[in-house]
Amino acid sequence: MQPKRFLILLAVTLAVSMAALAAHLAEQRNDTLILSGEPMLPELQGKVEAVAVIEVVTGAGSYTLERRDGAWGSRDDDGYPVRQRRVNRLLVGLTSLERLEAKTARPELHPRIHVEDPDGAGAASRLVRLKDREGTLITELVVGKQRHARTGQADHGTYVRRPDSAQAWLAAGFVDLWDETYEWLDSMVVDIEPGEIERIEILPAFGPRLLAVRPERGAEAMGVAGVPQGGRLDREAVRDLGALLSGVRFDAVRPVENIDFSAPLSQARIVTFDGETFEVETARHEGASWLRLTAAPRHEGWAYRVQDYIARRLSRSLNDLLAEEGS
Repeated sequence: MQPKRFLILLAVTLAVSMAALAAHLAEQRNDTLILSGEPMLPELQGKVEAVAVIEVVTGAGSYTLERRDGAWGSRDDDGYPVRQRRVNRLLVGLTSLERLEAKTARPELHPRIHVEDPDGAGAASRLVRLKDREGTLITELVVGKQRHARTGQADHGTYVRRPDSAQAWLAAGFVDLWDETYEWLDSMVVDIEPGEIERIEILPAFGPRLLAVRPERGAEAMGVAGVPQGGRLDREAVRDLGALLSGVRFDAVRPVENIDFSAPLSQARIVTFDGETFEVETARHEGASWLRLTAAPRHEGWAYRVQDYIARRLSRSLNDLLAEEGS
């Protein structure tokens, strides 16, 4: 290569490299904006304890959380308790937001950072309203896209907008919001390891009673009573029997008086090696499987809609554990 052409190529390469470096430095500067120390929601400062109602509006609908007797619950689920820690994280996040940089004030550009009006079809934004016990509005904010990069002294940034203003802002901090109330609920009804169950008794609506006992904690197999003469147990079915209360989650929850348990599919009594007793009833209601149980105080007064396979395994009879002839 001729020296002149080499020098030209070298100069071009250096120019490109310097431009890339300049862009990188500019990006770094953008990611280390200086915090102003000005709260995004000054009216919320010192008033978190006064918040008693949280309303959330999204493009998919709306829901309300409310505090009663010091505990948070879902108004849309008849007051069923929600995850207190998650509510606290939301309130702390809103209180901690600090205004950083003014962004677009043009409504047509709001969807790009998810701060458009949330009541429009397909909107990706979320409007959160905080009210006191009398229903008086404390504050409200449209919460948009998260910026997952170091922003000032915070690890996260959030695009936000006041509902009564077209001006969008980048704020330092993170707001933990969800599109539906189910995400706030602790959907785990009960979760008992198979080896922890000592005794199972099921009275199904159809078929003979099932009684099984585990000889010792952690034993893989359970002894089954009442096997007819000449009958043979299906080992896999017996092994699976212990998973009756493993990972039982609900899809919906209602006050127990709203669900018809007058003709239950089964009644079960399950005892653990720690002495815990679970009494469970299953039923079909409006085409879905529901259960109620007596165990911990948090279960009292509630019925849980569950997947059909959970109701089926709680409704097994002795016949379901018998191996088919010739198998």
